[in-house]
Amino acid sequence: MLISDFEDRIKRHEGFRSRVYSDSLGIPTIGYGHNLRTGLPQEILEIIFQLDLKQAYEDFIFRFPDKYKRHLNDVRKSVIIELIFNMGLKSLMAFKNMLSALERGDFETASKELLDSKYAKQVGERCAVLAKLLRSGREEDHV
Repeated sequence: MLISDFEDRIKRHEGFRSRVYSDSLGIPTIGYGHNLRTGLPQEILEIIFQLDLKQAYEDFIFRFPDKYKRHLNDVRKSVIIELIFNMGLKSLMAFKNMLSALERGDFETASKELLDSKYAKQVGERCAVLAKLLRSGREEDHV
């Protein structure tokens, strides 16, 4: 007997949901009845991470306005991509003062504006590292 022999039946019985829902026992569930209390395998989480990272990169390339990219080297681009990954492009676009500083190539001010944000209070050291990278434009300053 092969799993494929009854796979379709299980899928029909379970149904598919791409968002978390509570099953009949109140257990958080996703997909074809996957119990989220048991977690997800690292392989699956790596795939999700890679898909999310690809989306952040594509948002930077295709949706982040060119006027803010003009002065960015690769390290600074990576900071913006990480910010998009972490908070989403829409939220990043609300950082008007930081974006205005990026447009001018004023990385000192852009860094200060990032540090002077609600985001900085939420993520702490992560923001400090990103602000330092944004200011210097050098990866070795992270270490």
